[in-house]
Amino acid sequence: MAPDQADERSASPPPRKAAEPQRGAPLDQVRSHLRKADPVLALLIDARPTLDPQGWTAELPPMDLFGTLLFQVAGQQLSVAATRRTLGRIEMLFGGRLPSPAELLKVPQDSLRQAGLSWRKVATLRDLAERLSDGRLDPDILSNLPDDEVIAALTTIPGIGPWTAQGVLILALRREDAVLPGDLALRKAIQGAYELDHLPSQAEVLAIAEKWRPYRSVATSYLFSAVFDGPTRRRPPPAQVEGRTTYTKGRTSMSSDNEQLIRRAYQLAEDKDVDGFVAAFTEDGTFTDESIEVVYRGPDEIGKTVEIYATAFPDMHRELYQMYSTGDIVVVQLALQGTHLGPLGLPRGTIPPTGKKMNAPCCDVFELENGKIKRFDCYPEGSVVLTQLGVIGNLDAVLGH
Repeated sequence: MAPDQADERSASPPPRKAAEPQRGAPLDQVRSHLRKADPVLALLIDARPTLDPQGWTAELPPMDLFGTLLFQVAGQQLSVAATRRTLGRIEMLFGGRLPSPAELLKVPQDSLRQAGLSWRKVATLRDLAERLSDGRLDPDILSNLPDDEVIAALTTIPGIGPWTAQGVLILALRREDAVLPGDLALRKAIQGAYELDHLPSQAEVLAIAEKWRPYRSVATSYLFSAVFDGPTRRRPPPAQVEGRTTYTKGRTSMSSDNEQLIRRAYQLAEDKDVDGFVAAFTEDGTFTDESIEVVYRGPDEIGKTVEIYATAFPDMHRELYQMYSTGDIVVVQLALQGTHLGPLGLPRGTIPPTGKKMNAPCCDVFELENGKIKRFDCYPEGSVVLTQLGVIGNLDAVLGH
């Protein structure tokens, strides 16, 4: 960064603070409720009698609503350590702090990419910054909305899903009864605290968290503190974890290695890294788009699957919800999100850009072999995609038939 740019940013006013968070019940009352509701949390609370449940946030940089969303977007599909490194590089661009929306829009996009953000994440953050700058999103209005309306408002932005929006409820708005079912750090904390033999799915996290109501945020903070204070964490003995096996009954164990492999493949697709994505497959690997019944075989064809979506939806994002694994089979529930700004090639023709948003459910099924993808069957909800693009009733005309 040039010295004059650094001086200009350093002299800029700091980002405005987040709206005043909601004030809740006295901490003693909250702790008492959680102790009675969940014996696992009781052990965590008793092991840390002087713990400030929000103390773990001191490990994070000062953040307003935009900073919180920047933190959440940067951390998508990344570990806590990797997210910290990326945030540190971003802070270096802005004089040692996180930027305001206006400041982020001024910095070259290449600089954000070099700081560790994927192009998709850069697009998401610029979209968010534009909406906060021009008033389409107002932090003060958001702070007074119910939880579900906050989530609905934020998830209209491609690349911001429920997990990201829920982080805002906890970190920026300090809501008492929010939970982050898709957060990797929380899932790992629950796996350790409840002595699970697998990384819990989002559905399992929500099932476990149900007994924490109406203080799920505080319970989440105790579990996050176990992540940040790893050496002092006290895992409860099995005899004291009443009913803990109910969370895995009827479920197969998840392979963390397989999960990481699949997450890596998604990240390569997000980054439009065609060569890296192809390298994740076996030499005879296949990718099948079941919605259009097309099979892509081998390295020369599989790379086209990334290029097709990247051309049609430059801000393409795959919001991962749940993963299930048994042996070498991995099933993923997700949503395909993006803005239709380029031609979308189909076997019957090409859909010209419509400028409309896509947020369509999808299910992906992977078969792995020796640490690589042998078969990838993608089941996007094609009718939903076509409806959201506004062409479901006149597809033949759009395709020129």
